Amino acid sequence: MIRKVYRFSKSFARFPGGRLINEGPNSGEQFLRDVLLPYFKKGEPVTLDLIGAGGFSTGFLDGSFGEFAALHSAEEFFELFEIRADDDPGLEDEIRECMERAESETARR
Repeated sequence: MIRKVYRFSKSFARFPGGRLINEGPNSGEQFLRDVLLPYFKKGEPVTLDLIGAGGFSTGFLDGSFGEFAALHSAEEFFELFEIRADDDPGLEDEIRECMERAESETARR
């Protein structure tokens, strides 16, 4: 199957926002709802090209990737999604840590 490339800075936002939609535009919650979950439901392999986006806050990462892991799992995420962040080499590790934290918190509930 051909892997689609989703260019974050062109298709979503050059500057990611905070965690929740009610905190302003380009939130992690919006990215989860409008991008991650629809691709996941389609089962469509996607490269998330995060190159060129200016600064991902912890709130954005928690509201998108963390919430995805709480709803599904990091394992399911990485079966379908690939992260490309050549201009921020630590970003994929931050996303993985965020997802692990969310899974751990969900398991404790």
